[in-house]
Amino acid sequence: MGEAYISGRQSPLQNIIFDLDGVLIDPEPLKMLSYITTLASYGFPLGILEREGFVARCEMECIGKSRQGHIEGQMRIIDEIMQRLSEGERGWVPERIRAGLTGFLEECHPQREQFATAWETYAADRLEIYEGMKRFVLPLTENLPFLDYVVEQGITPFLVTRTEEDTARAHLREKVGREDVFRYACVPDKKTLKYGPVTEILQDEGQALENCAVVEDTAEGVLEARRQGSYYIIAAPRPSTRSQDFSAADRMVMPSLGPLIPND
Repeated sequence: MGEAYISGRQSPLQNIIFDLDGVLIDPEPLKMLSYITTLASYGFPLGILEREGFVARCEMECIGKSRQGHIEGQMRIIDEIMQRLSEGERGWVPERIRAGLTGFLEECHPQREQFATAWETYAADRLEIYEGMKRFVLPLTENLPFLDYVVEQGITPFLVTRTEEDTARAHLREKVGREDVFRYACVPDKKTLKYGPVTEILQDEGQALENCAVVEDTAEGVLEARRQGSYYIIAAPRPSTRSQDFSAADRMVMPSLGPLIPND
């Protein structure tokens, strides 16, 4: 079993756990685009979305969140749009699209006691668009030198993600070119703790969690790792998540994982 020293830490790491989205591949622009495209398909022009702050709001409230957090963020935005329409505010939505947009929002507007049902109408369109764009996801090439360094030190890192393993492997094979360097602990079942399976594996192998690092790009991911073990947690935020609270992490690096590679 190998070990890797990283800059700024005296003791070596026995293992590194990589998240997929936001650490090795960058799907967030596509998520934003699918959100914008969906609203635009119902007659809501991009110019209005930008001017009224709904693009920035989506980035702040939805990107880097769990599925439930993403849903709740989207619905808060829809709530605000509905409120502004119901108050009869003029000027920000052209009258020619007002009726169609109002109908769409009324259909999707959350009734809190029927939250999941209300969401499905919106999610079906959004996810259909997003699934079609997944093939355009880009690798985060700036983080790959650190991954290569870890492998060179004799460590077989883990990939922990909510993505199905076959899909994760396809992304790493086609976009990153490093499918076979990982051990996979994918957790697509949302009822299972994200870091539960990998924690059990590491403990069964006698690896001390405090000597295993987790790399996450969101505050929510950092907190999830913190709750599930005494990991050494490295926050590597993307531009869309840099404003989040990463105080639960042991270390934060930007704009890439490159600074973790020792200079010696």
